[in-house]
Amino acid sequence: MLLLCAGQLRAEGFSRAELQQFIDEAIAAGGGVVLLPPGVHRIDQPVVIKNAPRLRLSGLDAEDTVLTPVKDAAKGFPLMRVEVSAAGLLIDKLTLTTSGEAFSGMPLIEVAGSGGGEPSFSVRVDRCFLQKHAGPGIVL
Repeated sequence: MLLLCAGQLRAEGFSRAELQQFIDEAIAAGGGVVLLPPGVHRIDQPVVIKNAPRLRLSGLDAEDTVLTPVKDAAKGFPLMRVEVSAAGLLIDKLTLTTSGEAFSGMPLIEVAGSGGGEPSFSVRVDRCFLQKHAGPGIVL
């Protein structure tokens, strides 16, 4: 399944709720590609990727496809949280950026199992820029 968000391009980018909906639809379909258009996509809480088989979250161009917190975020959070299992998750061609002290101890991407059982992960981050962030980039 290919979800082309680029066809729904808006100057201000997508919100966290919209991004989450695209990701959830791809996961429900058994995997696919969520392709984000160039723009600044501002989120107010983490984008959650949970039980994601064969999912690709990709920008069209890493330099112009930015995921960042909303400007008034008082409390830090990871921009992405991968939970339970992710077999074949690819995150590519995105710029992940934060600024401010609230985010200094937070990872940009957090990968963690939750619930019972042994989580299974195959996560690849490729051709991404991690910018203006004082904390860890990826935490497993």
